[in-house]
Amino acid sequence: MVMSQCYGIIKYTLVIVNLIFW
Repeated sequence: MVMSQCYGIIKYTLVIVNLIFW
């Protein structure tokens, strides 16, 4: 459960970073 939540947060962070660096 915790691993899944961490993975979701990392994925979300990557999407935000991509939007900023685009």
